[in-house]
Amino acid sequence: MRLSTDVSTRRILRKLASDGPVSTCTESMRMVSRELFFGPIFVILFENGVINTLPRNQLINTVNIYSDNTSICKNIEHSDNSNAETNRFVATIPDGYILAGSGTVLTTEGELVVDSLSTPTMSPDYITRPLNKHFIRDGLRFTTNFITGNIRSFNTVDSSKDLLCPLIPRHQNYYHWTIETLPKIRLLKKFYQETDREPTLLLPPDPPSWMLESLSLLGGDIFTVQHAKEPVYNSEAVLVHSFIYKLSSEELQWFKRQTTHLRDNIETNQPRRIYISREGAQERRIHNDTAVLDMLRTYGFETHRLEELSVAKQIQLFTNAEIVVGPHGAGLSNLVYSEDVTVVELFGDNLKPNFSRIAEVAGFDYHHIQCHNDGPDIYIDVSRLHETLEQVVDK
Repeated sequence: MRLSTDVSTRRILRKLASDGPVSTCTESMRMVSRELFFGPIFVILFENGVINTLPRNQLINTVNIYSDNTSICKNIEHSDNSNAETNRFVATIPDGYILAGSGTVLTTEGELVVDSLSTPTMSPDYITRPLNKHFIRDGLRFTTNFITGNIRSFNTVDSSKDLLCPLIPRHQNYYHWTIETLPKIRLLKKFYQETDREPTLLLPPDPPSWMLESLSLLGGDIFTVQHAKEPVYNSEAVLVHSFIYKLSSEELQWFKRQTTHLRDNIETNQPRRIYISREGAQERRIHNDTAVLDMLRTYGFETHRLEELSVAKQIQLFTNAEIVVGPHGAGLSNLVYSEDVTVVELFGDNLKPNFSRIAEVAGFDYHHIQCHNDGPDIYIDVSRLHETLEQVVDK
């Protein structure tokens, strides 16, 4: 993250207009705190063992582990991190604690269960970022007790549920929910069917409509849902799903199986070439969008703002797509519902691999065009986009 880009006047004004002054000030404090002050401190504390953690290699030796694949269990037991991104399991933490602001799980001894926040291969900076979120939201005393494992100091909700499972993404946006959270339902359902133990799902306190709709569409409505209205929950047992960072081919197929009813009822006039606009976003809008849209129309592209569509409509749009063009953003998470699609992703200065990873696993034809930032937005080299489309479009 580049601080100069994130605090640009244009982005702040958009944030104010969209979310209001309170949310804007909170987010600004969180960003400055993470980048300049407490973020680096939390990393140092983590690296020096001040934060008591339960990493994956210790987790699987201390609690009950369930996996639907015996070979995966063997990989977990003899993990050298080579398969850390796609190993899948659920672990039962007796008398566990859930921090509702981030989905972080703590053991009864106050150990941070790393898999509730990250895979074993992620950096200390990535693992500890939720600490900064708790510092801004819950205060210094709460965060200090979190770091030191002083869980007895928390005012907890003693849940009567036998088994509580957090389905709270690290960040409450469409990407982290779709890619890192929703696929957990697949293994949770198998766990329930084979053990006859039904976990209650702990969701954010006021989930947006797209979160609830997608949970239902992907089959999560078979579970009892509880909304996290309080900061900390304690349960007889907490069910932790291994952290999902890179989707497996099996999970991509699961997305498609779970939405078969939508895929079989696509209207015949659905567009095949789609451009995903970020015109309503706070950042990564296309600065020269008039020129870009004029050129895309010559190839038969239709423009869509996904925030205006239901999740079901987004799924059908991406299912039917032949080519998807769009700036890097959470809307491209819908590629998990696509078939044989060509992807052209538009970047500013900062390249990110989120959607190239999906394309790689799915076998999609993937291209990216890196241009440059104009404040929080992107200025696209139209000639480069034209050259790329000439390669991929079958006129």
